[in-house]
Amino acid sequence: MNKACWLAAISVLTLSAQGNAAAMKPLPNFFGGHDFGNATKGAKLLYNQNSNGDGDAVGSQNFTSGKFPSSDDAGADDFVVPKNTKWKVTEVDATGYYYNGTGPAASENVIFYEDDYGVPGKAVKNGTFVNLVGEDENGSFAIALPRKGLTLKPGTYWVSVVANCSYTGACGEWAWELSPNSHGNQPMWEKPASTTRCITWTPIETCFGYPGDLEFALRGKAKRN
Repeated sequence: MNKACWLAAISVLTLSAQGNAAAMKPLPNFFGGHDFGNATKGAKLLYNQNSNGDGDAVGSQNFTSGKFPSSDDAGADDFVVPKNTKWKVTEVDATGYYYNGTGPAASENVIFYEDDYGVPGKAVKNGTFVNLVGEDENGSFAIALPRKGLTLKPGTYWVSVVANCSYTGACGEWAWELSPNSHGNQPMWEKPASTTRCITWTPIETCFGYPGDLEFALRGKAKRN
């Protein structure tokens, strides 16, 4: 199994042990690292680290069938709102792919966190969005946020994208693609029901040995103070 297969498959070792997981064939970065989102009219690109994906990925999924709750996991990465600026985020884009199934996810959860000394802290007020149905191109999402989006003042924040996807149906599993580039803090990953490691937010490099960033972009409007 190549590196890309191994990284994404780590999150489903329990399923593999049960003989349910088929061989995974990583897909190329569907959007080629380009500016692909267009889910919200008039939204401008605020932040972008959707680039240079090489097929390596980690799981970030709620297994909605209810049969594999111990396999639920999540990734998160940080970004900075510049000084003297407010952002109204109206769209989150994430590059990923499906394996052990063809998708699509039933929906996606997007959660923004405050920074807690280099790891995700408490959820931002009004920054938890669940069961959103984004535009889905083979596992790469352009997700419009409801309620006119989320306003953020200057500072460091984290964003997590989690696919709601039933392993037992056609959806299979979703992997969030990684880039070898690094911006800010290391991306984080957690698997709360794990009995061994990465139970809470832990650097992806510590969990899997892979440095770099999760691929995502933010869209909306910026306003100078």
